[in-house]
Amino acid sequence: MKLLSSLLLTRMVLNLAICALCCISAAMAQTVLRGPYLQNGTPQGVSILWRTDSVTNGRVWIGTDPANLNQVIDEPTPVPAVVERGSVWRFKDDGSDQGSAWRGVAFDDGSWASGPAELGYGDTQTTLVNSGGSTKFITTYFRHTFNVADPSTISELNLGLQRDDGAIVYLNGTEIRRDRMTDPVTFSKPADSPAVGGAEESIFYVTSLSSSQIALLVPGNNILAVEIHQQATTSSDISFDLELYEPQQGGGGNGLDHLVRISGLQADTTYYYQVGTDTNVILAGGDANHFFKTSPEEGSTEPVRVWVLGDSGTADNNARLVRDAYLGTRKEINTPKVVALLVLFFKLS
Repeated sequence: MKLLSSLLLTRMVLNLAICALCCISAAMAQTVLRGPYLQNGTPQGVSILWRTDSVTNGRVWIGTDPANLNQVIDEPTPVPAVVERGSVWRFKDDGSDQGSAWRGVAFDDGSWASGPAELGYGDTQTTLVNSGGSTKFITTYFRHTFNVADPSTISELNLGLQRDDGAIVYLNGTEIRRDRMTDPVTFSKPADSPAVGGAEESIFYVTSLSSSQIALLVPGNNILAVEIHQQATTSSDISFDLELYEPQQGGGGNGLDHLVRISGLQADTTYYYQVGTDTNVILAGGDANHFFKTSPEEGSTEPVRVWVLGDSGTADNNARLVRDAYLGTRKEINTPKVVALLVLFFKLS
């Protein structure tokens, strides 16, 4: 079977999946919240990602011997975000129907309350918003003004969204993102079932804006407007925060979410790694369990076994059962020597 290096149906993906699923139960250093994870594998490289609970400059050590990680790669200096996490937002939390005018640049939000994100109630929010009492408001509105000196210099933008339960995001009056909200959307329509809970409440879900969405930016002041929808009037909490940032070509993150791209590796080779800070504080890895294997060269021929599964969930017992089943299957099957894993993710709309 001919293996294309652009596809991650190779040994590298096998180990990516193991690392990601094993992180569900792995005991990590206090400052690592998620990861490390692997992505974008090729015969010559891979990206390593992780998240810390405080701002640090990342560093990765790799090598073919777990006892001698002799190649050091520093994360590029983070580029300041266009809109930072924890920014100050104006909000309307009185249960009123604001129609559509509130999304636009010309709307006057001077009478709205304001405070830094995370905004919400029922969780560990920084700014408390009005829940509505025993019968919760379905919709709460948020607006943030930010400045862009020259939009023509921005070619890529990522939007990270923390939302509990559903959200619609507008840039200068035009919708650019929707999570857990299906048409037709009205002021009183709840977010899609089921309600967000557990670890999902704190995740920033990241998507890349299209070129047409980036083109909505104007020189000077721009407006992000977000409506957060409860899943039910009896739900216990909502939460909201947002970040907008330029991805870095050589890696880098925002000081919390770290990305280091590694290149110049040997094809079809096992590498071990550890992650930490540029002050040589090791946060995770550095043992025989943190490794990846680069893809074979394009055009090489080897037998392949493919194991296909759907989205197994987020850090719950279902995900652990899937991981354990996969590891058990891998131990039982010694041939063919290359085992590939294809994970399918579905978005309902």
